[in-house]
Amino acid sequence: MSAAPEAEAAKPRPANALKTLARLWPAALLIPFRALSKGRRALYFRHPLATLSGETRIGRFAEIGAHVYINAGQDGVDIGAYSQVNALTAVVGNVRIGDRVLIAPGCSIVAGGHRFGKGVQPRFSGGGGEKLIVVEDDVWIGAGVTMVGQVTIGRGSVIAAGVTVDRDVPPETLVRRGASTLVFEPLR
Repeated sequence: MSAAPEAEAAKPRPANALKTLARLWPAALLIPFRALSKGRRALYFRHPLATLSGETRIGRFAEIGAHVYINAGQDGVDIGAYSQVNALTAVVGNVRIGDRVLIAPGCSIVAGGHRFGKGVQPRFSGGGGEKLIVVEDDVWIGAGVTMVGQVTIGRGSVIAAGVTVDRDVPPETLVRRGASTLVFEPLR
C-alpha cells in the first residue's frame, strides 16, 4: 500500500498552461494551413479547405488560401515561388502564375472556353480547345478580377478590383475600369 502513494508522488506535475502556450505559439500561426513538401520545390502552404485537381505545381513558400478551387487543364497549373492565391479564387485550365504574384480574394482565372454559334458544336462536346493564361512575375491582382480566354499579364502590372481582363496587358501597367472600357495606364 505504501508503493502506490510514492508512485503517484513521483509523477511529474502538469506544466503551466501559459508556459505551454508560449512554447507553441509559432505553430499556432500555421494552424489554418498544411505544410506540404513536393520534390525540389520544397515547402509551400495550402489551406485544408482548398481543392486542387489535375497537375498543379506550386513553388517555394507559395500560399493557397481557403476555398481556393484549382482545376488544371492538360498542361497543368504552375504557381511560382512566394505567390499568394487568396480565398474564394477559382483557377481553371492551363495557367502559369509567376513568382511573387498576389491574387486577392474572389478572382476567377479561366483559360479556354467554348466555341459557339449556329451549328458549331453540340452543347456538351467539351469546349473549344486549350488556351493559356500567363501571369508574369510581381503582378498584383485585385479582388473580384476575372480573366478569360488566352491572356498574358505583363511583369509588374496591377489589375484593379472588379475588372474583367480579356486581352493582353503590357508590363508595368495599371488596368482599371473607365466609363465604358478598360483603361491602361503606365506605372512608371
